[in-house]
Amino acid sequence: MKGFNGSMKKESGFTLLETMIVIFLMVIISWVAIPGFRDAIDDKNLKVVGPIFEKSLQLARSEARKGSNIIRVSPLGDGGDWSDGWKIERIISADEIKLIRIVDALPGDPDFTSEDFNGVNPIEITPDGQANMPGEFDLSLKGCPDNVKYVYRLLLSAQLGRSVTQCVSE
Repeated sequence: MKGFNGSMKKESGFTLLETMIVIFLMVIISWVAIPGFRDAIDDKNLKVVGPIFEKSLQLARSEARKGSNIIRVSPLGDGGDWSDGWKIERIISADEIKLIRIVDALPGDPDFTSEDFNGVNPIEITPDGQANMPGEFDLSLKGCPDNVKYVYRLLLSAQLGRSVTQCVSE
């Protein structure tokens, strides 16, 4: 045998079958893992909303106490939808309103609603730091897929209480 020196070089690398198996396994793993990551991000977004809202009410209460004006907190969205954000304003007179802050739409597109407070009936904090009335806010993911709803209760003291409940089917 001419040209044969007795040693064969072994080819290295992956076969087409091995590559297809690896890709298939990666697809299966990502199919299982991605919804879990999405749920974790959605859950984190829900937990961020409460402190944002609570800090907004603390700001409103602080502004009311240091001035002699009513501070109004009202949703930017329609009706009682607070998920599009809200604004904090100082009511100087019937004709003069000064914007203090606008809070942008909430991360993760949650449902954040109130039947008690809306554009017509906003939260008002008086100069003594009290809310005009108590009320509730409901916070959950759209459609409540995990069956968890956070309920925030605004007290007359303008403080927020929070509880976790199950979503109610309508």
